[in-house]
Amino acid sequence: MGQCLGKRLYCHFGGGTACEYDVAGWGTEPYFVVNIAVPLESSFEAPALEEFLIAKLSPKLNVHGI
Repeated sequence: MGQCLGKRLYCHFGGGTACEYDVAGWGTEPYFVVNIAVPLESSFEAPALEEFLIAKLSPKLNVHGI
């Protein structure tokens, strides 16, 4: 994972006061962001859940593969 989720979302959506996607080549404008709540006592499972979903869904723009 390497980076915290907040930092990655900030980079993808431009940050600042406007929430605009800032990723060249997305092709389709995003309409929503889905999040999955993980209980605080199970927060260590969040990276594994993210890796599982990336492997299962194979998002074409995930260049890191993790």
